[in-house]
Amino acid sequence: MGVSKDWGQLVATNGLAPVAIATDTTTLSAAIDSSLYRKLSFVITSGVVTDGTYTPILQSSATSGGTYADDDAIMSAWTAIGASDDAGVWEVAVDLDAVDQPFLKVEITSATTSTGALLAGTWVGELKTV
Repeated sequence: MGVSKDWGQLVATNGLAPVAIATDTTTLSAAIDSSLYRKLSFVITSGVVTDGTYTPILQSSATSGGTYADDDAIMSAWTAIGASDDAGVWEVAVDLDAVDQPFLKVEITSATTSTGALLAGTWVGELKTV
């Protein structure tokens, strides 16, 4: 799952290594087990965004290696990242009360893209206490 940093009950885990997206495509984050968290968000950061739109959606699955399906009912409202959004930070909050399947990924769909954007993502959450 990548690099992870633990600050007591707050954990940040690499979800999407920095990636240059220059075509209309879908880009997937690493999966995370949401059942381990009291609160959970996916934080997206951008470098240069020259064109296109980039729209995230949460996907869920019953198992880590299973089939993931879009599940927009478990995510916060979202506005797509666009060409004027250089050096930005966005949060996709997860409504853990609405999660039926514990394993989550973020899919970012890019559209009208020719030169693209540089994006990265980090899962940030508060662990459940034992």
